[in-house]
Amino acid sequence: MIPLEVLYPLTSNVTSFEELHQALAKFGNGSWCFRGQADATWPLKPKAGRGGYLYASDKEQFREWKRHAPAFTQLPSSDIECLALAQHHGLATRLLDWTLNPLVATYFAVAEEHNKPGVVHCFYAPGGMSEEFQPFSEFDKTKGIIVYRPRQISPRIVAQKGIFIYFGDPHLELRSPAEYPDSIVRVCAIHIPPAAKPTILAGLNFYGISRVSLFPDLDGLAGYMNWEMGRSSSSQCAIQAAQAAAQFMGES
Repeated sequence: MIPLEVLYPLTSNVTSFEELHQALAKFGNGSWCFRGQADATWPLKPKAGRGGYLYASDKEQFREWKRHAPAFTQLPSSDIECLALAQHHGLATRLLDWTLNPLVATYFAVAEEHNKPGVVHCFYAPGGMSEEFQPFSEFDKTKGIIVYRPRQISPRIVAQKGIFIYFGDPHLELRSPAEYPDSIVRVCAIHIPPAAKPTILAGLNFYGISRVSLFPDLDGLAGYMNWEMGRSSSSQCAIQAAQAAAQFMGES
């Protein structure tokens, strides 16, 4: 039997799209989900438990959001689906976004914070995924987590193959596997250095993972076009610099 640590190393590093593919291929079997973070130092903690939200009640904020939201859209019937919808539109909740597609996670690891190393977190919990439960319930007292797979209630959730981890206590952090006995829960990390981000991002675009595919709306289209313009401008600058250098060497 191959030790679990050999199959799924706790940490690994990749510097190219080819190395990324090799690292991700190991996670093809089992109930794995993925999360990309553009800064590898960011904790695995939901937004409601971070920074300026530490002393606010995310439960009360959600109630207020749910009271005002019908003016803009028709809400799902269940509270957990409403919470997922609120999360995808930016509300600070106790949900943490994950995906079933590792390339989607990689996009979020490399698309921003270009001067900082990114990371793709890989999470395994053999207990499976819940499709319906009541948030803000007695479960919260356990300070545990629930892996939640929502219905396809939003185009972004569909495009990103989105799932969530619900935290009974949003101030707690999902930590390394050493803190979970018997490998019941496992968290691995694939680190990506800043220098590798542009080439991996271009590789993802070649395989159809881009801003417009993950955010299928006008905002996503505008973001994608801006990236294309920036990439084209950078390439043109590089060409001009090479031509100038060649001309200088010729004159010398």
